[in-house]
Amino acid sequence: VRSEAAFLLADTALGPEQRPAFDAALAEWTDSQRLNLDTPQARHNLGLLEQRRGRPEEAAAHYRSALALEGDFAPSAINLADLLRESGREDEAQDVLREALVRAPRVAALHV
Repeated sequence: VRSEAAFLLADTALGPEQRPAFDAALAEWTDSQRLNLDTPQARHNLGLLEQRRGRPEEAAAHYRSALALEGDFAPSAINLADLLRESGREDEAQDVLREALVRAPRVAALHV
């Protein structure tokens, strides 16, 4: 619970007295994800963390690595496309979504 709470609070400003406990809990959460880097879910989760921390390039790298493992992993395709669109790279975002639709045509979230 503690490490999951740290993930959820990753974009929250904390005081210096709270920082050591937060950093330890977030390190536990990150370590648990790194143990499962052979799954797209863990790489996606690391992307979510980087996105919460305001690091879009690092987040995109994690989403791309999730897609490299499992090309039809729609959550990473959607988040990557959103990041690309937010940075003004609309054509790349559309390419990501088109590729995802080819790989996972029955995933409803890709059709929204």
